Amino acid sequence: MNARPQREGQTIIEAVIALGVLTAGFLGMLSLLSHSFAENRRISEQTTATYLAAEGIELTKNLLDHTMYYGHVGGTWPCFSAMGTYAFDYRILTDGSSCSTLSPASPYWIAAGSVAPLEFDTSSDSYIYSPSSGSGSCAWPPPAGNGALCRGITIDYATGTVGSDAVIVHSVVTWRGHEVDLKDEFYNWY
Repeated sequence: MNARPQREGQTIIEAVIALGVLTAGFLGMLSLLSHSFAENRRISEQTTATYLAAEGIELTKNLLDHTMYYGHVGGTWPCFSAMGTYAFDYRILTDGSSCSTLSPASPYWIAAGSVAPLEFDTSSDSYIYSPSSGSGSCAWPPPAGNGALCRGITIDYATGTVGSDAVIVHSVVTWRGHEVDLKDEFYNWY
């Protein structure tokens, strides 16, 4: 007598187990892909913020050089009449402003208030302050979780008094609870 083992139902169980293993594998890949996209976005934002913070330092240096080029004579810092936090972009040198406009009365001064966020301008291929864009503003200092790119350039004197031979510049860019803070010192070579 030939007795065949009963295999009824085993094919369905094998198919369900195989489907479960495949589903777990696909869900793992989707999770990995999702985390990869999130990390890619975070790194991209951090790179942009680092470049914008470095741009803040360069803008400050350019203001000093701009003033020297246009014939500043004297022994004090020509651009920074007051210690504080400012918000300016490259247009400060191209819109007819002189660096003597950097004072508490200037539109570039950030008091305990707000500043327009930095936004990418496709016509100039750069980030600029665009207060008319309607995308909100950055409270300064910015709260954690704000998604906008906010930059403040803080000017301080090495001795704590205006007229010092060295100025300390902090360029801080914040976004979504993250922060990039770059620091540089410039010496009065006028």
